[in-house]
Amino acid sequence: MKEPNFKDRPADLLFKVDGNNVIKFDAIFRVKNDKAAEAVSYDEEQIVKALKELKSATGKYLIGVNIKGSSPEYDYKVSHPGNVARSTAEVNKFAKACDIKL
Repeated sequence: MKEPNFKDRPADLLFKVDGNNVIKFDAIFRVKNDKAAEAVSYDEEQIVKALKELKSATGKYLIGVNIKGSSPEYDYKVSHPGNVARSTAEVNKFAKACDIKL
């Protein structure tokens, strides 16, 4: 069942690298258009922690989002695994471009 007027919703953004603990971000899930959506968090401490873990990753990462609906029956969860190949170089480029100290 699809929730009517699904726009900005509070969400938990979850990120896990290798065998480390899950990093949880308070986020907002937004539908940008019919082809794109985003989960946005401004938790700088958690972002830096996630980047540090990704920079030193050796295996895989898992990212997920728990979108909170207007009531529990409208909650939605999705996750996606990924490979960390080139993660060190890419995190370094990202941190430099965004002036983030790791």
